[in-house]
Amino acid sequence: MPPEQAEASRRQMAKDVQTYEAEFDRNPNDAALCYNLGVIYDDYYDNPTKAIFYYSRYLELIPADASDRAKIIRWIENCRKRMRNPDTR
Repeated sequence: MPPEQAEASRRQMAKDVQTYEAEFDRNPNDAALCYNLGVIYDDYYDNPTKAIFYYSRYLELIPADASDRAKIIRWIENCRKRMRNPDTR
């Protein structure tokens, strides 16, 4: 990807995150939004603290028997490991 295209993509992602966070402020009970913000902060921004926040909120909102609960718990654990050892990615 050419540098100018990469920069445009980063700017668009930052704009999207601002939009998602504003929506979260209006509706913190939107499980899909919490999931998406967790993934963005985990995979795109490498911010495990924020990823854990949104993943944890997602777990609070989904049913106890949701099929992806174990996966999200693993992701939270991976984020915690990265916080203890930032070179782990």
